[in-house]
Amino acid sequence: MEFMLVSPREVRRVLPCLLYLLTCFYMFLLLLMYCLQDVFQEDVPHGLPLLRGIENHIDLTLGATLSNRAAYRTNPDKAKEIQKLVAKLIEKGWVRESMSLCAMPVILVPKRDGTWKMCTNYRPINNITVRYRHSIPCFDYLLNELDVHYSGYHQIRVKEGDKWKTTFMTKFRLYA
Repeated sequence: MEFMLVSPREVRRVLPCLLYLLTCFYMFLLLLMYCLQDVFQEDVPHGLPLLRGIENHIDLTLGATLSNRAAYRTNPDKAKEIQKLVAKLIEKGWVRESMSLCAMPVILVPKRDGTWKMCTNYRPINNITVRYRHSIPCFDYLLNELDVHYSGYHQIRVKEGDKWKTTFMTKFRLYA
Protein backbone atom coordinates (compact mmCIF):
# COMPACT_ATOMS: atom_id res chain seq x y z
CA MET A 1 0.00 0.00 0.00
CA GLU A 2 1.35 3.39 -0.95
CA PHE A 3 0.50 6.70 0.64
CA MET A 4 0.62 10.04 -1.09
CA LEU A 5 0.75 13.44 0.44
CA VAL A 6 -1.88 15.64 -1.14
CA SER A 7 -2.12 19.34 -0.70
CA PRO A 8 -5.30 20.88 0.74
CA ARG A 9 -5.73 22.73 -2.56
CA GLU A 10 -5.79 19.42 -4.46
CA VAL A 11 -8.32 17.97 -2.01
CA ARG A 12 -10.59 21.00 -2.50
CA ARG A 13 -10.30 20.53 -6.27
CA VAL A 14 -11.08 16.78 -6.31
CA LEU A 15 -13.62 16.50 -3.48
CA PRO A 16 -16.58 18.09 -5.35
CA CYS A 17 -16.03 15.65 -8.24
CA LEU A 18 -16.07 12.68 -5.86
CA LEU A 19 -19.22 13.92 -4.15
CA TYR A 20 -20.87 14.41 -7.54
CA LEU A 21 -19.95 10.86 -8.62
CA LEU A 22 -21.29 9.39 -5.37
CA THR A 23 -24.53 11.33 -5.76
CA CYS A 24 -24.90 10.13 -9.35
CA PHE A 25 -24.29 6.53 -8.29
CA TYR A 26 -26.86 6.82 -5.50
CA MET A 27 -29.42 8.28 -7.92
CA PHE A 28 -28.67 5.49 -10.40
CA LEU A 29 -29.37 2.85 -7.72
CA LEU A 30 -32.64 4.55 -6.74
CA LEU A 31 -33.72 4.72 -10.38
CA LEU A 32 -32.75 1.08 -10.93
CA MET A 33 -34.76 -0.02 -7.89
CA TYR A 34 -37.75 2.00 -9.10
CA CYS A 35 -37.57 0.52 -12.60
CA LEU A 36 -37.26 -3.02 -11.25
CA GLN A 37 -39.78 -2.74 -8.40
CA ASP A 38 -42.07 -5.35 -9.98
CA VAL A 39 -39.24 -7.91 -9.72
CA PHE A 40 -38.95 -7.62 -5.94
CA GLN A 41 -41.28 -9.63 -3.72
CA GLU A 42 -43.25 -8.01 -0.94
CA ASP A 43 -42.50 -10.74 1.59
CA VAL A 44 -39.90 -13.44 2.02
CA PRO A 45 -41.24 -16.81 0.83
CA HIS A 46 -42.07 -19.53 3.38
CA GLY A 47 -39.80 -22.52 3.76
CA LEU A 48 -36.13 -22.95 3.11
CA PRO A 49 -34.65 -21.44 -0.05
CA LEU A 50 -34.28 -23.68 -3.09
CA LEU A 51 -31.27 -25.97 -3.16
CA ARG A 52 -28.86 -24.23 -5.53
CA GLY A 53 -26.14 -26.86 -5.50
CA ILE A 54 -24.41 -25.40 -2.45
CA GLU A 55 -25.25 -26.05 1.17
CA ASN A 56 -23.11 -24.06 3.55
CA HIS A 57 -21.25 -26.03 6.17
CA ILE A 58 -19.84 -24.91 9.50
CA ASP A 59 -16.47 -26.46 10.31
CA LEU A 60 -15.27 -26.31 13.90
CA THR A 61 -11.57 -26.28 14.80
CA LEU A 62 -10.18 -29.63 15.93
CA GLY A 63 -10.23 -30.16 19.69
CA ALA A 64 -12.51 -27.18 20.34
CA THR A 65 -14.89 -27.48 23.27
CA LEU A 66 -18.53 -26.65 22.66
CA SER A 67 -19.91 -23.76 24.61
CA ASN A 68 -23.34 -24.08 26.17
CA ARG A 69 -24.78 -20.84 27.50
CA ALA A 70 -27.82 -20.30 29.66
CA ALA A 71 -30.72 -18.28 28.29
CA TYR A 72 -30.62 -14.60 29.17
CA ARG A 73 -33.12 -13.44 31.78
CA THR A 74 -36.04 -11.56 30.30
CA ASN A 75 -39.08 -9.85 31.73
CA PRO A 76 -42.50 -11.37 30.92
CA ASP A 77 -43.25 -8.86 28.14
CA LYS A 78 -40.00 -9.60 26.32
CA ALA A 79 -40.48 -13.35 26.84
CA LYS A 80 -43.88 -13.09 25.10
CA GLU A 81 -42.32 -11.09 22.27
CA ILE A 82 -39.60 -13.72 21.83
CA GLN A 83 -42.28 -16.44 21.71
CA LYS A 84 -44.16 -14.44 19.04
CA LEU A 85 -41.03 -13.99 16.92
CA VAL A 86 -40.08 -17.67 17.22
CA ALA A 87 -43.65 -18.67 16.30
CA LYS A 88 -43.32 -16.61 13.09
CA LEU A 89 -40.02 -18.33 12.27
CA ILE A 90 -41.60 -21.75 12.82
CA GLU A 91 -44.66 -20.80 10.75
CA LYS A 92 -42.43 -19.74 7.86
CA GLY A 93 -40.54 -23.02 8.08
CA TRP A 94 -37.19 -21.41 8.84
CA VAL A 95 -36.59 -23.01 12.25
CA ARG A 96 -37.76 -26.08 14.12
CA GLU A 97 -37.45 -27.37 17.66
CA SER A 98 -34.05 -28.85 18.45
CA MET A 99 -32.32 -31.16 20.92
CA SER A 100 -28.83 -29.83 20.17
CA LEU A 101 -25.76 -30.36 22.35
CA CYS A 102 -25.11 -26.65 22.47
CA ALA A 103 -27.27 -23.56 22.09
CA MET A 104 -26.73 -19.83 22.15
CA PRO A 105 -28.98 -17.33 23.94
CA VAL A 106 -31.17 -14.75 22.21
CA ILE A 107 -31.76 -11.11 23.09
CA LEU A 108 -34.25 -8.55 21.85
CA VAL A 109 -32.98 -5.36 20.25
CA PRO A 110 -35.34 -2.43 19.60
CA LYS A 111 -35.81 -1.36 15.98
CA ARG A 112 -36.28 2.24 14.88
CA ASP A 113 -39.98 1.64 14.23
CA GLY A 114 -40.59 0.53 17.83
CA THR A 115 -40.78 -3.20 17.12
CA TRP A 116 -38.25 -5.78 18.29
CA LYS A 117 -35.59 -7.75 16.46
CA MET A 118 -34.39 -11.05 17.89
CA CYS A 119 -30.60 -11.47 17.85
CA THR A 120 -28.57 -14.54 18.74
CA ASN A 121 -25.18 -14.32 20.40
CA TYR A 122 -23.17 -16.75 18.25
CA ARG A 123 -19.76 -15.37 19.30
CA PRO A 124 -18.77 -18.53 21.23
CA ILE A 125 -19.42 -20.67 18.14
CA ASN A 126 -17.76 -18.11 15.85
CA ASN A 127 -14.62 -18.26 18.03
CA ILE A 128 -14.18 -22.00 17.35
CA THR A 129 -15.21 -21.95 13.67
CA VAL A 130 -12.60 -22.54 10.96
CA ARG A 131 -12.02 -19.26 9.12
CA TYR A 132 -12.28 -19.40 5.34
CA ARG A 133 -11.13 -16.52 3.18
CA HIS A 134 -13.36 -15.52 0.30
CA SER A 135 -12.98 -12.67 -2.13
CA ILE A 136 -15.71 -10.04 -2.22
CA PRO A 137 -18.08 -10.59 -5.18
CA CYS A 138 -18.20 -8.01 -7.94
CA PHE A 139 -20.98 -5.41 -8.01
CA ASP A 140 -22.78 -7.00 -10.99
CA TYR A 141 -23.05 -10.30 -9.12
CA LEU A 142 -24.52 -8.54 -6.08
CA LEU A 143 -27.14 -6.82 -8.24
CA ASN A 144 -28.13 -10.19 -9.73
CA GLU A 145 -28.65 -11.63 -6.24
CA LEU A 146 -31.12 -8.97 -5.05
CA ASP A 147 -34.25 -10.95 -5.97
CA VAL A 148 -35.65 -12.48 -2.74
CA HIS A 149 -33.16 -11.73 -0.01
CA TYR A 150 -35.03 -9.64 2.54
CA SER A 151 -34.00 -11.63 5.58
CA GLY A 152 -30.47 -12.69 4.76
CA TYR A 153 -29.84 -15.04 7.64
CA HIS A 154 -32.75 -17.30 6.80
CA GLN A 155 -32.00 -17.23 3.07
CA ILE A 156 -28.77 -19.20 3.49
CA ARG A 157 -29.09 -22.97 3.34
CA VAL A 158 -27.03 -24.84 5.94
CA LYS A 159 -26.01 -28.48 5.51
CA GLU A 160 -28.33 -30.80 7.46
CA GLY A 161 -25.49 -32.18 9.62
CA ASP A 162 -24.42 -28.66 10.66
CA LYS A 163 -27.81 -27.17 11.61
CA TRP A 164 -27.32 -28.11 15.26
CA LYS A 165 -24.47 -25.57 15.36
CA THR A 166 -26.97 -22.78 14.66
CA THR A 167 -29.23 -23.68 17.59
CA PHE A 168 -30.54 -20.80 19.68
CA MET A 169 -32.35 -20.96 22.98
CA THR A 170 -35.17 -19.12 24.60
CA LYS A 171 -36.14 -19.66 28.20
CA PHE A 172 -38.71 -22.20 26.97
CA ARG A 173 -37.05 -24.34 24.25
CA LEU A 174 -34.20 -24.84 21.78
CA TYR A 175 -34.60 -24.10 18.06
CA ALA A 176 -32.38 -24.66 15.02
